[in-house]
Amino acid sequence: HRLHARQQCTEIPLGYLEEEDIERYAALRLGGPPPGMLAPLLHQKASCSPLFVSSVVEHLLSRHLLVLEPDGAWRLAAAPDEIAREVPEGLRGMIEREVETLDLADAGVLEAGAVAGVEFSAALAAAATGLDVEAAEDRCERLASMARLIRSAGVAQTADGVVSGR
Repeated sequence: HRLHARQQCTEIPLGYLEEEDIERYAALRLGGPPPGMLAPLLHQKASCSPLFVSSVVEHLLSRHLLVLEPDGAWRLAAAPDEIAREVPEGLRGMIEREVETLDLADAGVLEAGAVAGVEFSAALAAAATGLDVEAAEDRCERLASMARLIRSAGVAQTADGVVSGR
């Protein structure tokens, strides 16, 4: 932030990574094919930003949760649900700082989503926060458009006919 304030850098926004991108990155980083579950597991997590993916891969390597076998094959050394819970400390701090900059309503929407899981609807966030659905959708869309901790997963219709962004 200080470099940006002094106009000593230029921000280059990067898009989210698709599963194939994660697979390619991991293969380049590891020097060979990654375990088959790695890319889907990382893609399933909320962010899929390049920083997130590279940080998690480095974290898994440092914790010996991603290991090279004697035959040259890479494997995950823990169950997928354990791997999915891993968040590097530096990344955790960055996420916490990002959340601290949000207003209370945006933070409430994200908190409701975090409780719901990897994917949540704006309708669920509205119900949890007391916002109306349209206001929750607006907040989710704005946060996603700024690549702030969530991304849009499209629109869903519930059994009772309510249409809401995910």
